[in-house]
Formats: sequence, structure tokens, C-alpha cells
Amino acid sequence: MSHDPSRPAAAENSYVAALHAKVPLTIYDPSPKVLSSALTKLDSLLGKDVAKNRISQADSEAARERVKGVNGDGTSGEVIKGVDLVIEVRLPAIA
Repeated sequence: MSHDPSRPAAAENSYVAALHAKVPLTIYDPSPKVLSSALTKLDSLLGKDVAKNRISQADSEAARERVKGVNGDGTSGEVIKGVDLVIEVRLPAIA
């Protein structure tokens, strides 16, 4: 399966969870490039909404503080201890 880092689906899911549901979350990805891309996309989404006056700068910063990026697959026992929900984002291979 191929993952297209230009379409970081984790960013969109994280945006909703962090901004609207106001829950802390961690994005795990074994690829540093994909993880960086997802966090950059999240920052872009939040920035665009601030620029369009859809959300305040304070709300954007609070949402971003709820999101942590970790390089890895999230399977380490200590990493997922106490987690209430795991969402796996898998993009289909595009031929």
C-alpha cells in the first residue's frame, strides 16, 4: 500500500478532534516525512480558519496544543496505556 504524504488524512481528523471536540490526541506515523506533513497540514488548516475569521487565534493555538506528533506506529505498550480510543487512518492504494 502506498501512502501519499501530500494527502495527510490524519490532519483532517486531528483538526476536528482538537478544535471541535477539544480532546488531546497524538498522531503516530512510522514515517517522519508523513508525520511532518500531517502536522504542517494541520497548522495550515488552523491558519486558514484564523485568516478567514472562522476561529480566533487563541482557539487555533489551543487546538494545536492538544495535538502531539510521535514518530512510530503507536504499538508500544506504554505509549497506548490509558488511551480511550484509537483511530487508524489508512488511505487506499491508488493505481
